[in-house]
Amino acid sequence: MNKGKKVDLTREILTTDADLIPDHTNNTLTIRLHHLTNHSSDNALLTLIETLNESQSRYPNTNLRLVCELVSNSFPPGQES
Repeated sequence: MNKGKKVDLTREILTTDADLIPDHTNNTLTIRLHHLTNHSSDNALLTLIETLNESQSRYPNTNLRLVCELVSNSFPPGQES
């Protein structure tokens, strides 16, 4: 991916809608990102999500572990398939 495409993808990720769901019982902050403009952007985002989730990163100044996911790739609690 060339530098221009990386910049465009980063801009799109940072400006897309997201739901923030803190869960203090499980010490997580789930970031549910909405789909990007095309399938290839979503695939790149899924790669970034996988890397971030594997890193077990914490939200600054908290003990909340970041958990990222795409909205349509997740189910609300009690509605798992």
